[in-house]
Amino acid sequence: MHITRLAPELSTTLRLVLIWMNVLIC
Repeated sequence: MHITRLAPELSTTLRLVLIWMNVLIC
């Protein structure tokens, strides 16, 4: 699975995306 290799990168990107979503919503 490619997910296992990109796990750390996806985690960081997901965190940034969630933060941006919260900022845009607020």
